[in-house]
Amino acid sequence: MTKKLATTEELEQIINNMIRSSDELDGDCRDARVGKVQLCETDEEGCNWYIGHSPHTPGCEGLVSSVIQEVRQKYNLAE
Repeated sequence: MTKKLATTEELEQIINNMIRSSDELDGDCRDARVGKVQLCETDEEGCNWYIGHSPHTPGCEGLVSSVIQEVRQKYNLAE
């Protein structure tokens, strides 16, 4: 599967929009946000970006991780 390309800003917006639209914890995770997308060597999953640090939002870590993983499967960072 060929991944779509997106800029840092686009990836952050996609991830934050997915979190914002979530009903996780009855919507209590809608204010959770992610840190900055960073370029890296392509990993074993074929992805060339990661998020090194995300602000802590208690109880929402699972949602944030799953959204990031879903987006990593679909997108690569346009270099």
